Amino acid sequence: IHENSLKILAEIGVYMHSDEVLKICRDCGLEADMKRRLVKILPDTVEKCLAQAPERVQLFDRKKTLHAELGTGNNYTASGHNAIYVLDYKSTERKNATKEDVARFALISDYLPDIDIVGIEAMPQDVKPEASLVHAVDAVLNNTIKPIFFSPEKAEVAEAVFSVARIAGDTAELKKKPFLVCQLSPTSPLTWEKGAGEALARTVLEGVPLC
Repeated sequence: IHENSLKILAEIGVYMHSDEVLKICRDCGLEADMKRRLVKILPDTVEKCLAQAPERVQLFDRKKTLHAELGTGNNYTASGHNAIYVLDYKSTERKNATKEDVARFALISDYLPDIDIVGIEAMPQDVKPEASLVHAVDAVLNNTIKPIFFSPEKAEVAEAVFSVARIAGDTAELKKKPFLVCQLSPTSPLTWEKGAGEALARTVLEGVPLC
């Protein structure tokens, strides 16, 4: 699988919608075709990057206490994220998720010892859509000190989350004792959408652990 992945990255490449990320790739010495929006990554480059990745990643709670250490063979559980609906436990009716629902999920996760990392359980539908994730992060930060797991859809949202987190964590640099894990995914096949690609770049520059 690894050998074929290296071959695909080197020969086919990745389609990148973002001009900003294309320029970053080009400036880092990758083969970036600005017109075709293709980035090709040679096996040596991949191997060098993998060699620089830390063997262990430490996650802290907001009291700056070590909470989890990834890469040690331990298993950790993160609650799920980014639902749109919730099931009312009294009426069993499906309804739009609200910010209050997200807060309740976070509080339950905070109390459960088997939940190590708290995901943004739902995207609240009772706030401005473009600020839904930021409101959800606010609700979670107000109801747990455990590390949180979030997935922004664009760079501006990621930056807003980082700004809120710096205030909540009383820190200028989130990378020193990170209590955030950012999750971003490409679009199949071999494509990075503009928003996700730029959020990826912001997360890397911020030094926040990336899933």
